Amino acid sequence: MTDERVLSLTDIAYVLDSSSLIHVERSSDLRKLPPPNVRLFIPDRVAREVNKPRQPLERWLQRHYSLVTRMLPDEGRDYLTFRIQPETKLDDGEAAALAVAVNRDAALVTDDMAAQRKAASHGVRCLGTTDFLREAVPKQLRMDNL
Repeated sequence: MTDERVLSLTDIAYVLDSSSLIHVERSSDLRKLPPPNVRLFIPDRVAREVNKPRQPLERWLQRHYSLVTRMLPDEGRDYLTFRIQPETKLDDGEAAALAVAVNRDAALVTDDMAAQRKAASHGVRCLGTTDFLREAVPKQLRMDNL
């Protein structure tokens, strides 16, 4: 008999890049993050890209500073590789998020098509921001107040 295991949301980690965080901010969904029992990683390079003074993301990052992560040595090497590849044209935040996702067996959350293609080529599960919110945020939190 095989041991079948159903994945729960706590078994899934997500790495958010700059485009996904900006999308969440613009859609007023920041208050829904981080969802309960969901592991989120925000590379420090992504945090620096989106951290604008007196903006909702700045306040959110201050409240949730534990989600901001520094790259490990292997992630740093992958980041540099992704960053310098001319065919992909990934910016700092996308390259950092992809490096973290590759090394931490996490899903990459991005709305950037080049980052999605690069993630797929490395076997990384990729979601757009809307799909991430549908998947990771409990239904009762997603419902808008009427």
